Amino acid sequence: MSRGVLFTAIGWFLSADAILGAFAFLMVRMSVGEFGGRYPPDLIFFLIWPLLLAGVFVSYHGSLLLHKRTVLLFPFAGIGILLYMLQYLTCVPWIQCVAP
Repeated sequence: MSRGVLFTAIGWFLSADAILGAFAFLMVRMSVGEFGGRYPPDLIFFLIWPLLLAGVFVSYHGSLLLHKRTVLLFPFAGIGILLYMLQYLTCVPWIQCVAP
């Protein structure tokens, strides 16, 4: 296996972990009634961003080695998904938000 394929695969796994973590975060926020009426802190969501950006960086390095830019579509789609998720209500990380 070439180094380009290896870097691209590692970048995709990092990006996929960040996307799945963001979906899990939103699932917990949507079912807040089952968790004692307390929202998870948004700091969790914002800490997913470095993981996603690491995936984009590693995938970019792999794409340079493979000379193919199309492998960057998945990590960049992850950035779009997380930006779309930012439109939901957020609370300040150091203040615990309580469901009405």
